[in-house]
Amino acid sequence: MPLGVRVLVVVLLVATVEETLRIATPLLDGTVIWHDAAYNAVLVGSAALCAIKAALHRTERVAWAMMGLALALWAGGEIYRTEVVADAAEAPFPSLADALWLGFLPPPTSRWCCSSGGACPTSTRGSGSTA
Repeated sequence: MPLGVRVLVVVLLVATVEETLRIATPLLDGTVIWHDAAYNAVLVGSAALCAIKAALHRTERVAWAMMGLALALWAGGEIYRTEVVADAAEAPFPSLADALWLGFLPPPTSRWCCSSGGACPTSTRGSGSTA
């Protein structure tokens, strides 16, 4: 694993622990700005790790790429909510954030029908799939 990826993993782990402690305990009472930035950074970093995994390894490339896309869409929705919708006097509904959050669903679920080799069959009928 390249050094840059290892550093990203460590940073994401630290940010995840920090966010977990902030949410679950009163130990880390801080500003909302840092909370939003750390939360959004964890989402973007997670999407980046999935994209890196898809780029570096052939095995399950499609699955990692789909999960990276899904996480990137979710992160985009969170960032839009943080930067645009949260400061609005009246939050729009539906907003771009809602569309991005809903966009999270198709990429990982579309992967369920695919075989482990990365090729999607033309039909899943009779394949034992429960999706």
